Amino acid sequence: MGTHGGGWVAVLATVDTKAQEADFLRRWLREHGCEARVVDLGLRPPPAGAPPADLSREAVAQAADTSPEEVARMRRDQALATMGRGAGRLLLDAWRRGELRGALAIGGNQGTAAACIALRGLPLGVPKLVVSTVASGNLRPYIQASDVAVMFSVADFVGGRKRVNRGQIPSLTVRAFHDLGHRRVQLDGDGAQGDVADPLRVPHPVRLRVHSLPVTARPRGGPALARGDRGGQGVLPVRCGDGVPRRSPHVA
Repeated sequence: MGTHGGGWVAVLATVDTKAQEADFLRRWLREHGCEARVVDLGLRPPPAGAPPADLSREAVAQAADTSPEEVARMRRDQALATMGRGAGRLLLDAWRRGELRGALAIGGNQGTAAACIALRGLPLGVPKLVVSTVASGNLRPYIQASDVAVMFSVADFVGGRKRVNRGQIPSLTVRAFHDLGHRRVQLDGDGAQGDVADPLRVPHPVRLRVHSLPVTARPRGGPALARGDRGGQGVLPVRCGDGVPRRSPHVA
């Protein structure tokens, strides 16, 4: 499965705290021939004079069937989850229309949580990169079974101009994402044919063209394939133990 050839790149950030950093990424991508749009995950209004988002927090909240005012009355974890869901719906809709090229995000603990909720809903193979202050820790609760790439920001994004996070890290971020987005990802199986019967409890043998894709690091690979396919292809994860195929617990 591959990435769409054209379209725009989403830059996810909480604009109330990271407007300048998000704008840097947007400008760099545009200067290098790639349309980019900032998506605001913020729980508060942007500061006066801040570079505006292309997709406002109002649009993100509306996509989650709510409003910024209602989000402000939620518990913080609920508010972040709501904004993440709203952004995820906007990105997935854009991808299905063939408009979205990929997505990158910057954030601290809370921004990373909201951004990963949005990014992990995109199909397997869509370029997704998060630059986070908490990337050196355990990100499994954020990323779950998805193919989100992570980069450590080293220093925090706020608190004044710093050489690392205002220059080197953002530059490395956009260059890495630029390279990732320009390489089509192709996951090809062997195309072998085979009868699928007893292992999947199908009452009659069914002739299928099977593309086998070995998955390591159980149990993460199975759910990643099972939930990550949104490109119109069927995925039937089958695990093998002692040479005997068994139905994967991740198949609905």
